[in-house]
Amino acid sequence: MNKTIKLLRIVGSPGIARKEPFTDDVESLELYDLAVKNKIPLLYLEALKRQGKLNKLKAKLDEEREKYLKFIGGVERVSKIFNAAGIEYTLFKTIKPYPAVPGDIDIVILGDSHMLERSVEVLREAGYKFIGATNPGPSVEDLVDPKDDIIVDLQEEISLSYLIYMDKNKFRGQIIDIKLPTGKKVKNLTPEIDLAIVIIHSLTEHLYTLGDFYTLIYRLAEMNEKDINNFIDILEEHKIRGIARSFITITDALCEAAYGEKPENLDYLLNELNYDKMEAKNVIKNDFKMPHRYSIITIARTLLEKMKEKRFRRSVATQMLHMLNPRLTKFVVSEFIRRRKKEYYLKSIEDYSNEKMY
Repeated sequence: MNKTIKLLRIVGSPGIARKEPFTDDVESLELYDLAVKNKIPLLYLEALKRQGKLNKLKAKLDEEREKYLKFIGGVERVSKIFNAAGIEYTLFKTIKPYPAVPGDIDIVILGDSHMLERSVEVLREAGYKFIGATNPGPSVEDLVDPKDDIIVDLQEEISLSYLIYMDKNKFRGQIIDIKLPTGKKVKNLTPEIDLAIVIIHSLTEHLYTLGDFYTLIYRLAEMNEKDINNFIDILEEHKIRGIARSFITITDALCEAAYGEKPENLDYLLNELNYDKMEAKNVIKNDFKMPHRYSIITIARTLLEKMKEKRFRRSVATQMLHMLNPRLTKFVVSEFIRRRKKEYYLKSIEDYSNEKMY
């Protein structure tokens, strides 16, 4: 059986009866490696444990659980520091609706550059080590948690180089307190806007992962009709309906192939946003290989739609101005090529020593 479909059947999906993977070899390093590359190792290992099929990978489960607890601890620490210092911030695409350890803790600072400077200052006073950033553009400051080497990615804007692809000025009133598994509360965006950021961010990385699949599936399982309609309004407000259509279509194709059915809310979204036949065809043609690389056409369509948003248009002008610097132009071109070629993306502290800034 196709490895992707096999992995999806082992892990299962909320609201859908579990389908047997048809083979006994459900526990394997090969499937674990696929789960890691798709950012769902804990989901896979926990599923094996529930089904009584976890044996040789038990040590991996212990490692992944320890990493998860350390990550949650890192989120608690940085949030506590910011709350005490009166820093206006919000986490985004960091806390998943299932147990997972992203490459870093993503935080957008809601004030201006002075607030960002203050954020860096209070973290450094708390022992965090400044390591710079790999994304030239509106101020991005990366620091490392002194206890567990967790990367904290502070951003003044949610951007790719100088292109602001989600406008933080529209986040007001959409920041809530959420509970971590430990019971501690932290500032986070509402599930609807956080999901929208996950979707557009997948395009900036050029890859759709099974982690993205489960983010959407788990979020939809929690949403009612009002939440779904609010989500659609957010897609329109930020001009990302097109990439959401592609993202949801890929999710639908995976559901049909793995389970033979799909959640009701997913069907509702498809009816509202329409079906991306081209991206679905590509997924099937590539035999459901995951992560899935978005087509150049999908990227171009997204950029055209984003041009309808005023702040994005201004950031495009800013990007073009800064690209008069040949070093930045070289960096942007080489980064685009790198993202088109990579098979997966797993951010780690080593990236900062291996990657050279422009």
